[in-house]
Amino acid sequence: MRSAPRHVGQFWRSLAAGAGVAAFRFPLASLLIVAIAILSNLALRDVYPVAEDDLAWLLAAFYGAAAMSVGMVLAMEARGASAAVRQGASVLVALVVGAAIWAGPALAVFPPPLIVAATFAVPLAGYLGLRDAERFWVFTFWTVVGVSLAFLSVLLFVLGLSAILEMIRYLFEVGLPGDAYEHIFATAFALVGPLFALGRIPHHFDERMPAGQDERLISGLRILFDWVAVPLVLATALVLHLYAAKILVTGDVPKGEIGWIVTFFALFVLMLRIAVDPFRAGAAAATRLFTRYFALALLVPLSLLAYAIWLSIGAQGFTLERYYLVLGALAAWLVLALQLPGRTRGDIRWMAAVPVLLLALSAFGPWGAYDT
Repeated sequence: MRSAPRHVGQFWRSLAAGAGVAAFRFPLASLLIVAIAILSNLALRDVYPVAEDDLAWLLAAFYGAAAMSVGMVLAMEARGASAAVRQGASVLVALVVGAAIWAGPALAVFPPPLIVAATFAVPLAGYLGLRDAERFWVFTFWTVVGVSLAFLSVLLFVLGLSAILEMIRYLFEVGLPGDAYEHIFATAFALVGPLFALGRIPHHFDERMPAGQDERLISGLRILFDWVAVPLVLATALVLHLYAAKILVTGDVPKGEIGWIVTFFALFVLMLRIAVDPFRAGAAAATRLFTRYFALALLVPLSLLAYAIWLSIGAQGFTLERYYLVLGALAAWLVLALQLPGRTRGDIRWMAAVPVLLLALSAFGPWGAYDT
């Protein structure tokens, strides 16, 4: 029985350690996370420091600023910058991004893609122009694992705590008021989870593929890629090629949702190509085929996508939905162009960076989505 309190104590010590690491390494992001948690709990009490309709944008501005500040700290760390330079640069980019999101309409900025791009730029920040693709993959992998485990740990703990409190309420007819659970969950996912997740971001940028006990985790991923993900992608590619052949033979017009089907397929192919990169040596035949010819496998589906977009714009005009279809197609074509012989061929950092960069660019400027 004594083990249960000990495990609970270890859990809280682990959370405290993660929060301490986050506060020391990412002080601005930590402060913004605290602000998000406070605003979220105030909103549950119907207390709004700003207009109620503006609260979501304020929270989004804080989140986007926090994500960009984390990315900038990582970029500066990877380049050996001093603590003052790291934190000063993080404050600067956070102010720019946060202001752009908060004052989006006044600045002709479309915030959602900027927020998403800021999030996905975090693992890329320390590797563009530095180190190699393997180190980028390892850093991204352990970042995703750490962040996922952080939120999963918080979720399981909060669910278990809620179950215990409800059991006490049922058995002893005493317990917390109903709205207390709202505050518990809001604090867990707006404060504890994010701080714990920041503390799980790797500190080193030069790690190679793991060995020993961690190798078993990597081996499990190899099985998932070799025998599940890659065969399904190859089968989907075959279906899309057959559909394109049908259109070519019959002259039929592509079905309305084919644009999104091909766009998501292309982006998933790029994500899978990034994911399987370290497993090319010794991979199953399907994975070797995929990594070698993934660019060729996208040519026909992307041509089908271009044809479908051209028909839909000609018939119904240019909308926000079609803008992002065009953007997705452009990102995929640019990645394919980078697979031509040269330094960028096969470099998964560029496969990840191109969509993120285009997504960020779509948030502002005459080429952006604001006036679409």
